[in-house]
Amino acid sequence: MKKVNIRFFFLLSVVFLSCQTDNFRADIPSYIKIQNFDLVTTFDQGSNSNKITDAWVTMDGNFLGAFEIPCEIPILEDGFHEFRVYPGIKANGISATRMIYPFYNLAQLYLKVDTNFLIAEENLIKLTLDSTLSLTAKTSYLENTEFIFIENFENLGNIFKKDLESDTGFILTNDTLFSFEGTSSLINLDNKKSYFKIVTSELYELNSINSAIMLEMNYKCDDVFKVGIIIENSNNVINFQEIMSINPKKTWNKIYIYMNDQVQLGNINNKFGIYIESRKSLDKESSFYSYDNVKWLQLN
Repeated sequence: MKKVNIRFFFLLSVVFLSCQTDNFRADIPSYIKIQNFDLVTTFDQGSNSNKITDAWVTMDGNFLGAFEIPCEIPILEDGFHEFRVYPGIKANGISATRMIYPFYNLAQLYLKVDTNFLIAEENLIKLTLDSTLSLTAKTSYLENTEFIFIENFENLGNIFKKDLESDTGFILTNDTLFSFEGTSSLINLDNKKSYFKIVTSELYELNSINSAIMLEMNYKCDDVFKVGIIIENSNNVINFQEIMSINPKKTWNKIYIYMNDQVQLGNINNKFGIYIESRKSLDKESSFYSYDNVKWLQLN
């Protein structure tokens, strides 16, 4: 009787271990690693500077999630699959407002093979269990992106001007302490000139107040400043609608500012502009503010 029991439990153990092994093997994932996200621009689209922070990923039409770059994504599949990767940003620089950037294309993916990156045709990627495939992603502006204006401060243009209330205005600088790419703009405040307000030289008609409207810019500063929308109604009455305050960044930063809520305080028959302003903090002897690559975008 004892021999029968031993044999029974031995066979049961073999079956149990076999099932456990099969389950373990089934749960071994493949991995894709997205190392970075690049923006490719044409000459008339300005700088390729970007702050794409996230990859929004689907596989075979199924949403896998939004992943902060660089990221390594485990996937319980192998073989060929279609991946779609969309570039994501933090609207207004806030982690809680992560979104797919509406002005960037679906990414083209490149697979790392030895030391080279080769294009993934039709974004098809072959997964291998227990193996990591490294990718880079490239995007570009959508064809129906309209640049209301681009100000890169390389020339003495007239996109922005000093407001009548402002103590001072932009100066152009190539000083490496204050320039981002080539020539940038700089404003200095002190106890004698403690307030600035910069406005667009003209006001613009928008295609729609409901489609995406964003302001991009690079900035570096040691004091808080504000960004907002100028709205002129049909009676030529102008209102200034603040969007947000932006905290100091002593190294260059890129921000994407969502403007739809404030634009919708007007209507399609109004004209719109941008303003930037700051008053020097009382506890500071002086403040500086540098800007570059200011782009105002809407979708056609």
